[in-house]
Amino acid sequence: MKLRKRIVVLAAAVALVTTILLSLYLRSVERQNIINYNTDTVVVAKEDIPVDTKITPDMVELKEIAADSVHPDAAMSVDEVVGYITKSDIMAREQVLLSRIATGQTAPGLAYKIPEGMRAMTISTNETLSLGGFLRVGDKIDILASYGGGETLMTYTQLQNLEVVAVGTSPNTSGQVADEVAAGSIPSSITLLLTPDQAAILSYAQINGVLNITLRSPVDKAKLNILEYGSENFDSWRGR
Repeated sequence: MKLRKRIVVLAAAVALVTTILLSLYLRSVERQNIINYNTDTVVVAKEDIPVDTKITPDMVELKEIAADSVHPDAAMSVDEVVGYITKSDIMAREQVLLSRIATGQTAPGLAYKIPEGMRAMTISTNETLSLGGFLRVGDKIDILASYGGGETLMTYTQLQNLEVVAVGTSPNTSGQVADEVAAGSIPSSITLLLTPDQAAILSYAQINGVLNITLRSPVDKAKLNILEYGSENFDSWRGR
């Protein structure tokens, strides 16, 4: 009886020790798995976002996912995508890829650079209208238009503080309109950013008048009340 009791106690002790050791082992394995499970935070779509849609803060959210599931082109911050326009459909719960939205990193076409409510319009240029080839993207200009002839000739400062958004028409390696031209060369056109009303005025001026361009300082944003000038008031402006 005593021997049998000792065997039972010993077996129970061994079972207890085995259980404890097994529990400790499983906990260590679990901790090891937790340590090895790395995560990253990415931007995902909260809803389906159609192509050509401006992304707003309520359309996206941050989500923590396994590091090895993160797409190399995934956005990591909502600031990288909010306010930009989608170039393709993005499905709900899908990672938002920078290559699928029009940001400065993805070299979008000109249309994606135009602010809402604005238009881009191209005018033909020569050496005079391109300021000898010195116009560059981002420059601000005024446009002068002269109408009539002889005693009826009048020149107006028609539009002020327009932004140049493209210079030249030669395609670059990606087939897009070139933003710059070679130093010293004369571009055949410039593209301007303007309101719909300004676009109508510029169109009329191109058809009915002769255009000239003046280049503004980057810090000069003032729009002046400039009177027209021509044959009728030539004497009054002498010596100006």
